[in-house]
Amino acid sequence: MIFRLLFALFVAGAALAPAAAQAPAAHIATDLSARVSDPRPGMRTRIGITMTSQPGWHAYWRNPGDSGLPPAVTWTLPEGVKIGALEYPAPTLLTLGGLASYVHEGRFTLLADLSVDDTVRPGTRLPIRGALTWLACSDSLCVPERANIAVDLVAGRGRSAGMDAALLRKAEAALPRPATGTASVTRTGDRWEFLIDTAIALGRDTARLYPVGDGWFGADAAQRVRMSGSHLLPSVPASGSAPADRFEGVLSDGRSSITVKASLRTVAVFSPATGLRALSHSYDRRELLRDLRFRSDAGEIDAPLNGNGAGKLLLSRTSTCGSLAVARQRRCSP
Repeated sequence: MIFRLLFALFVAGAALAPAAAQAPAAHIATDLSARVSDPRPGMRTRIGITMTSQPGWHAYWRNPGDSGLPPAVTWTLPEGVKIGALEYPAPTLLTLGGLASYVHEGRFTLLADLSVDDTVRPGTRLPIRGALTWLACSDSLCVPERANIAVDLVAGRGRSAGMDAALLRKAEAALPRPATGTASVTRTGDRWEFLIDTAIALGRDTARLYPVGDGWFGADAAQRVRMSGSHLLPSVPASGSAPADRFEGVLSDGRSSITVKASLRTVAVFSPATGLRALSHSYDRRELLRDLRFRSDAGEIDAPLNGNGAGKLLLSRTSTCGSLAVARQRRCSP
């Protein structure tokens, strides 16, 4: 994080240098396009910034990792028009000089919602202008670049496809899809253990988590992903304590990707030798049964806990009580 701040200051200084010191041409070309050319007042449509890097060059994801800066845009919009936050496709991991970064190479598109207020009259011209900045890097050089992007629209019925409508549909399909179920993350020893319920198939050998925020784990941390039914179970070495109550990120195998919003949960551990430990929160019984983890080699049960249930649940695993006993304010007798 400190390196990234110093890097940003260096890049900001370079961006303020005289124009003669800048690269003669951008290493990443840019273009702004819209899903429809006649957006309907009172409705939303999509716009996209397509960036195409030269071979050997790359741009950065919204969280650049150890170094880099993501693209940023300052919009100049007509009255009644709003544009939402940029949405990124999943990145890839790039390690250079001991630094690991989350990057985009080749051609990729950043999408955003464009809304036109219902007070805008049909036929009103809607010039969309943006000042886009980004950092283009190769294996040996980084160059701060910028471009003025523009597209001209006219308020209408929302039925006329833009020139690049097919490109934006393809870009939409490339965005991470929402996971179909719930997700949680638990600290177990020195690792973050994720439980992600999803019907979207990902290759466990190539799947990797990319965090939106800092502090969860190193960008180059070795990751492993297991599968259990419809659950994906990524495991990542932790950098330290949880930086937030919820993990947000993307899980991608390089072809398909899903968004991950995982609630942080405390762990209760029961073992015959020490009894129940770290029971500090209550937990909904149905979620407990679904999310329970077994560590049979240690004779223990790990149960994620949260504050959504009523009362506290005690766990026991004994031969008399069956494979698992869950009770409210009581312990199953051996």
